[in-house]
Amino acid sequence: PTAEQGAKAMALFRRLNEQIKKDRFTKDMGKLMGALTEAPSFLDRCIQGVGNQEDGSWSSEYPDGRGVWSFEGFDPATRLPKEKWLLDYLDNQFSQGRDAIVLSWHLNLLPRLREIIEKDLKVIAPILYSDKVAPKNRETWIQKELDGRGAKVFLVNPVSISTGLNALIRFSSIVWFENCLNAYTFRQANGRIIRIGQRQPQELTSLCYDSEDSRGAVQVLLHRLLMHKVGVSEGIEGLDPAAALQAAGVGDQDSLAGKDIGRLISSMLDGDESSLRLLQREFIDRLSTKTDEATALGGVV
Repeated sequence: PTAEQGAKAMALFRRLNEQIKKDRFTKDMGKLMGALTEAPSFLDRCIQGVGNQEDGSWSSEYPDGRGVWSFEGFDPATRLPKEKWLLDYLDNQFSQGRDAIVLSWHLNLLPRLREIIEKDLKVIAPILYSDKVAPKNRETWIQKELDGRGAKVFLVNPVSISTGLNALIRFSSIVWFENCLNAYTFRQANGRIIRIGQRQPQELTSLCYDSEDSRGAVQVLLHRLLMHKVGVSEGIEGLDPAAALQAAGVGDQDSLAGKDIGRLISSMLDGDESSLRLLQREFIDRLSTKTDEATALGGVV
């Protein structure tokens, strides 16, 4: 971006930030929450034709028309820092014989990514649109558009591949150009390349802007929130042994660590009844302790 474009964009950022600060403790708080959900994507979609309006520009009427501002976007010939990084990364992956899936939460960003990838890297980059390809036809679409054309890059919204597809193991890298806030979708989409038949190490990369003056820190906050949600979900489902124990009320002071629990379960499966009894007693003791603590505090378990 030119110095003039950058200055205008930052002026809009400052104006929006001032409005947000004013509305934090007012009746407009709910509208603020809605506006903030789109804030991280501005840095990725500030190119002409990729904004949040039908004509591809950016505008905000938050809240109720009082904070109207607009931004036409940078020239499409511009390569934003994250776009430059993506192009370099993909080029390096191709040189290693690795193909990649690039994920974007906003659908209107996908054509922009296809344009710069095909133009700068000279490869085809098909896009899967879920509203155009029914779930039952997606594996056929993959065979035709990806396998049949030798595509080295696959562009898609993560929701479209979060379930039911086992035909993407030819790709070994996933790049989240835009993060999402849904831990289930994040884990499921990543799982598309972790399947029986995968012959290469899998690589997952999540891109976000950061800066000392906090202009890009909103994307870092989004990423940290997502990772926290993923960690919690894995703990609840038992995929993270230590976190699963904590969710069951087991603290750091407990005598059985996660690896000890694992060994006990292994022994139990081998028919060792004493291991089963020890495992049951450990959890019952911890549950009783947590129940007593909750009762003392007037809580309900």
